[in-house]
Amino acid sequence: MSGVILAHEPESSAAAREFVRKAAADWPVDFDDLVIVVGELVGNAVLHTRGESIVVRAYELPAWYVVEVWDYSPRMPEPRTPDLAWESGRGLVVVAELAGEWGVRRLPAGGKAVFARWAR
Repeated sequence: MSGVILAHEPESSAAAREFVRKAAADWPVDFDDLVIVVGELVGNAVLHTRGESIVVRAYELPAWYVVEVWDYSPRMPEPRTPDLAWESGRGLVVVAELAGEWGVRRLPAGGKAVFARWAR
């Protein structure tokens, strides 16, 4: 399992994508989908939460390849049906389309981990 701590700023999406490119280099997952999903999850964390840092992790489970983004806000994601006139608000729709599955879990120390996973 590998992870990286990133600053809570928009530029962290690029750093997260680079981290995942290296951490998941040998996964048989569509790489473009993987980096888009991670960029969306980090972008959502930066846009919708406050904090000093976020954590990005990439790991394998017996049945899944998983990426997750931790933030320290108790506010849970709120998927919406996007309106074509919106300039944003499509992130979780994109994640749902590109990942095999996505979800969220509360962290014991507070905050949450939003994850996306692909079947092995």
